[in-house]
Amino acid sequence: MGMDRLEMVMDVEEHFGIALTEAELESMETVGNMVEVIQQRIITTRATKCVFLKYYLILRKHVRETTGDTAFQIHPNQEIVDLLSIKQRKLLWKQLSETTDLSLGSLRRPRFMRVTLIVLVAIMVVVSLIPSFYQWEIFPLSVIATVCFGVFLNICTLGFRTEPPTALETFGKITRYMAGLQTATNTTCSAEPDAILEELRPILINVLGVDDTEITPTARFIEDLGVG
Repeated sequence: MGMDRLEMVMDVEEHFGIALTEAELESMETVGNMVEVIQQRIITTRATKCVFLKYYLILRKHVRETTGDTAFQIHPNQEIVDLLSIKQRKLLWKQLSETTDLSLGSLRRPRFMRVTLIVLVAIMVVVSLIPSFYQWEIFPLSVIATVCFGVFLNICTLGFRTEPPTALETFGKITRYMAGLQTATNTTCSAEPDAILEELRPILINVLGVDDTEITPTARFIEDLGVG
């Protein structure tokens, strides 16, 4: 996904309070397609009495199954790493991904480990490239050695991926993400396509740098609006 497309998706998700799935993005060829997805989220929101309660209860159910405690309580502001053990986190992530069809992404390594890996790779780059200043013929070998070292470190530390991404580090954030896959948690506009388009138009203009007249329902993101 190109940077302009990524920025567009992120801005649209933040503005409307939705989470777009990979399947939706692949089939979203025109502005009208995007309007239709947002419209469906808004309609679902209008029909839901409490947008977040349903998904909070689903999440709590999975947490209780993970911990084996049928009375286990979670709070939206609680961080997952503070409440669940490493084993429980991995199990919860697996359950959510398999049973709710959520694209949560992988757990990540602890911050200190990520920083350490970056420092080690940087040191390896310096150490391996210094001889190249004197013997340029060994430069390709230095590059290969650095890449292999980085891959080796990545593989060796896969088992240490135990922390949720920043965007999903609390139970509240996961609940909001789950709700965003079905509803529009931020929008206050009408579910009418024209109203959604008017709310969507300034976002697309700002990100893509196109004229107002180019934002039409039939405008194709790649061919007409130049989305990379």
